[in-house]
Amino acid sequence: LRGPVAVPGEYKVELVVDGKTSSQNFTIVKDPRAPTTQEDFQKQLDLSLKIRDRVSEANQSVVAIRAAKDQLKPYLTSANEKVKTDAKQLTDELTGIEEAIYQTKLHADEDALNYPIRLNNKIASVGGVVEDTDVAPPAQAYQVFDELSAQLQTQLDHLHKVETTGIEEFNKLVRDQNIPAVSLPKAKEDQE
Repeated sequence: LRGPVAVPGEYKVELVVDGKTSSQNFTIVKDPRAPTTQEDFQKQLDLSLKIRDRVSEANQSVVAIRAAKDQLKPYLTSANEKVKTDAKQLTDELTGIEEAIYQTKLHADEDALNYPIRLNNKIASVGGVVEDTDVAPPAQAYQVFDELSAQLQTQLDHLHKVETTGIEEFNKLVRDQNIPAVSLPKAKEDQE
């Protein structure tokens, strides 16, 4: 993955090493064969940045979901039936959101041929269309991005609800049930 391409113009790069700064001015020039205007390049950059931000949101949500599921794992085998049931329900709900955002079955490059891509890849693919040529993004790119972005927002809103309601209620349940965080087996001496 790479970030959006900067628009043609004058830039300055600075490098700081051991407190010493070195800088250099440079110019990005457009392909002289392309009829693209500065405004077209700016539209391309603006949409590319929106796409990058949405892909980042999608990927960060998957990281958060996986962290929550890891924390729920020990409760899936709890002796307390209510805790076990609620942990499973939360895990299933988080998995549903994760699988809508990210294709969890992708383990090798060829897997994308066997399993459909999900929202994060679809949004990123729109980015490829927008950045592949030196022209303003077509109207269809905006339309598809808006549709996919809305679908992602639905999943992010669902995740937020799970985080603020479901997990909060689960944490209260665990506290109210007074379930110990670590359970050690009793020594033989204690059993006698």
